Amino acid sequence: MSTRVKVNETLRSFFYERVEHAVERRKASLSDETQAYAVNFLAAYARRTGLAGRRSRALALDFMEAVDRGASALRDVGDRALYIAGVVPRSLDRTPMNVRYVASIGTNAYREVGGMLPSLTVFNELAESFETVRLIVGDATTSDEHEHINLLEVYERWLGARDQRDAELLLAAGMRLDDAATHGVH
Repeated sequence: MSTRVKVNETLRSFFYERVEHAVERRKASLSDETQAYAVNFLAAYARRTGLAGRRSRALALDFMEAVDRGASALRDVGDRALYIAGVVPRSLDRTPMNVRYVASIGTNAYREVGGMLPSLTVFNELAESFETVRLIVGDATTSDEHEHINLLEVYERWLGARDQRDAELLLAAGMRLDDAATHGVH
């Protein structure tokens, strides 16, 4: 067995456990096929993180071109959106985009793939459950310990983007988030 196979299997094993734990923690209802997709997605992206960086092409442009290029190109766009929204959502903090925008592109990309390849139901589930999968992927790639977080920074991010993961961190720290109009924290 080559070293590459061992590394890939180790990554898959690691992410399998992390995804399984995240699904249980969130009490999510995802098919085994979608969970396996998330595991393989994470193992693949662990080796190609540069594909979603700031120097990457605009996601919306890639989506528009992918519609003409077919299912494989659309899948790549959906995967890239899932990586950005799930694994590195903070990379959007200093851009005009937010997580919801990126998630909508990912949802639409996966929906298009599902329409083109109806026998592969995983893409329809990825489209319908993008927010859940995004949160699970994010949980699978972050530490279980949140002891080194700046709550003020998280709160300011939450005010701007209303990201569910930020809300969960604030709630876990004991903050009660009031209605958006009041911007209150207790």
